[in-house]
Amino acid sequence: MVSQRGGAIIQHLLRRLLLKVVREDLKTTALREKTRTIQADATAEFVAGGLFGLLMWWMSGKMRVSVDEVDRLFRGLAISAVKAVA
Repeated sequence: MVSQRGGAIIQHLLRRLLLKVVREDLKTTALREKTRTIQADATAEFVAGGLFGLLMWWMSGKMRVSVDEVDRLFRGLAISAVKAVA
């Protein structure tokens, strides 16, 4: 098992990785052209944080949800957020 401190480190690294991936993905969208840097950074943080939270919720196993359903939920929420600032 991973210690509480080790678990926190892994979660921090996973969140940073997700943020990096989201930032790169947002660079390829219309968001890059229409949005100031601060708004683009805030959007990336929001989407990555949402994905991280959704993954933690899913891995807790409190509700039985398929990978496809988690993907559908995330995409619906994230696309709405990105469109709101684009």
